[in-house]
Amino acid sequence: MDSVETGRSPFFSQLQKEGQRAADLVFTDLDTTATTSNIEPGVFRTSQVNTLYGTLPLFVLAHIVVVPAFASAIAHQLQTAMTTWWLTLSIVPVALLVILWCHLSRRNSPGARVAEIRWIELSGILFGLSWAMFPAAFFAPADADLRILIVAGTLAASAMGTFALSRVPAAAIVFCALITGSLSFSVSQLGGPTALTFTVFTAAYGLILAGMVLNQHRDHLQKALDAQEMHHQKDIIALLLNDFEQGTSDWLFECDANGSLIYGSARLGEIVGKSPQDIKGLTLLDAAGADATHVGWVEFYETMQAREPVVARHLEVDLAGKTCHWQISARPLFSENGVFRGYRGVGRDITAEWETDQKLIAAKEAAEAASAAKSQFLAVMSHELRTPLNSIVGFSEILSSRSEETLQPEVRLDYAKTILNSSKHLQTLITDILDATRIENGTIALIEQDIDAAELVEIAVKMCRDQAEKADVTLVAKLTDGIEIRADITRIKQVILNLLTNAIKFSLTGGVVNIELLRTHDDRLALVVRDGGIGIKSEDLGRIFEPFVQAEDGMARRFSGIGLGLSIARKIARLHGGDVTLESQFGVGTTARLELPRSRVTWPRKSANPAPGVAA
Repeated sequence: MDSVETGRSPFFSQLQKEGQRAADLVFTDLDTTATTSNIEPGVFRTSQVNTLYGTLPLFVLAHIVVVPAFASAIAHQLQTAMTTWWLTLSIVPVALLVILWCHLSRRNSPGARVAEIRWIELSGILFGLSWAMFPAAFFAPADADLRILIVAGTLAASAMGTFALSRVPAAAIVFCALITGSLSFSVSQLGGPTALTFTVFTAAYGLILAGMVLNQHRDHLQKALDAQEMHHQKDIIALLLNDFEQGTSDWLFECDANGSLIYGSARLGEIVGKSPQDIKGLTLLDAAGADATHVGWVEFYETMQAREPVVARHLEVDLAGKTCHWQISARPLFSENGVFRGYRGVGRDITAEWETDQKLIAAKEAAEAASAAKSQFLAVMSHELRTPLNSIVGFSEILSSRSEETLQPEVRLDYAKTILNSSKHLQTLITDILDATRIENGTIALIEQDIDAAELVEIAVKMCRDQAEKADVTLVAKLTDGIEIRADITRIKQVILNLLTNAIKFSLTGGVVNIELLRTHDDRLALVVRDGGIGIKSEDLGRIFEPFVQAEDGMARRFSGIGLGLSIARKIARLHGGDVTLESQFGVGTTARLELPRSRVTWPRKSANPAPGVAA
């Protein structure tokens, strides 16, 4: 609508706008041009000057060679002094460029100043004037052949010079305008249709060259803007990545379609102890110092082979001989045509969190085990305490009733013995519980004395004789006299009794329990108790010393006891600096071993003969 009202066509309106924009690009300096305000002028000018100094030498060389040749041809035909002036004017821009090149070689600053651009523009004007003088001075008096030479040389020089100066568009356009203008004017003086046609052609030729220079300059400006923006974006990304890495333990990575790393952030290098350059080309597995047997890696690569996102995958790695744990999240990368390019993702070291989780899990399991032990304790105690209490209460009621008068003395005595045995059993149970509690609380105190080890074992064997006879089990002791130990006699005897009673209790009918005193290679004393009983399963050996535990479910019902004996025995042994251990084969038998440290044992000076075996 505006173009109709003003009487202009849209074509000429657009041409005017483009002309104005071209003028702004050519004649407005980079320091003040709004369209190029994001470009660093010094850097852009440097690229202009450096490129120009790469293209101008060829033009200058052609200028130095062609100008004298043309001058010689003209002087031979026209015999005019103007050729001398033309040669002199042609030398001036060459000298100016030589001075400028020398100045460039001594320049210390990385950026070119606007004065260098102005000197180049001045050189372009002088080159243009020298070549404009060529047709202006010599075209009219020349003959037809010489005019063709002048036109051809002028057009060739305008093209070469325009493109040689194209990185500085003002210099290139002024150079082109001076030459094509001078040629057009010179030809137009001939008159006639041919001269008019050639004049229009020359003007159009100059405009086309100027337009090409402007387009090229606009492309260079746009590339400079894009490069500046890209550099700015890289700075922002680098800043963000630096802030990201400084504020978190996470790290970034990118791998190609083969799984090889093409990028790894500095934090990843710090974690694996390698530089970012050394990491490139390695797989994440190799960079982490892991192998496929570590936790999570097989599933991780299966997910990557399926081109699926990796979400919080837990991986186990080996760094500097220490097992660490990573968490990886990544997404697959595809090109526009759907070709798989690799993965890009983020990782973090979760070793501290993993260890905390494991401690929480262990604490939870311990709490559950404690709760289960408590429940087991209550179940076992309710049975074990009820059995002797029922006997005590039952037989006490019979003895205290009137019907007791009709009982025979032997029967009453048997009832009284049952009550006594049940009371002793109940007393033993309560003593075990109290001992376990005192040991757990650390309130038990050892009353240490010196005693012969063989004598102490003999006492324990005699105390277990009745139990062995009832179970039809033979006790065989191989003892050595003269071995003195310093210990709490009551507590050590309690340990020996526990090992013996367990061996008798779990032996088969007609079995044999062997007791032996041995001297270890480091002079410790070992009391070894072997039986050929039911044995213990390998999976139960690890928990057999836990309180209220017996070797298998239901064992407490098949064999009396609350599962505190071995727990108390080991703790008493360790209070003495020793230990109680078990070796067993299920269905074959068990070997229990009480060891006391060298500091508590005095070995006989001379080898003593073993005492005779004590059997029951």
